[in-house]
Amino acid sequence: MFPTLMLSAILVTQPADPLQRFSGSWSGEMASFGAEFPPIEMSLTVKPTEVEGDWTWWIQYGETDIRRYVIRAVDAESGLYEVDEKNSIVLPAQMFGGHTLISAFAIPPSRLIASYRVQGEELIFTVVTMNEAAEATTGGEGQVPEVLTVPATSMQRAVLRRRP
Repeated sequence: MFPTLMLSAILVTQPADPLQRFSGSWSGEMASFGAEFPPIEMSLTVKPTEVEGDWTWWIQYGETDIRRYVIRAVDAESGLYEVDEKNSIVLPAQMFGGHTLISAFAIPPSRLIASYRVQGEELIFTVVTMNEAAEATTGGEGQVPEVLTVPATSMQRAVLRRRP
């Protein structure tokens, strides 16, 4: 009976849609490394919309740069989402462990990996930018496969705290 109670407790604490963990208003300062940008205030607002499976994904940088995106579950059970920028750009995103959302995309000549991770009352936002123009190949001798390298050129990071 004990294992059944444990399983029941675990199932009760897991949200049906992991985006529920992200729900709320978050804010903090974003710092840039490897790029000459001063720290800037950042906020993220995530809340369900009237369309089932759709959530607001509103990002604000500073006072005037507001991006009103929608994130939607493509298959929440397998962790597959998409971020609709509402301008013909739709980016795939994958949820890992129910608490980390990752989206990878390219804006030539750059490749970017954006990560959002909820840890308690904090949301850790990270974007790593890579320069595809500096790609190189290594390995490829004998049984060793070729490996494509893409150097990271900058990183942006913010620790956002949930606002009441």
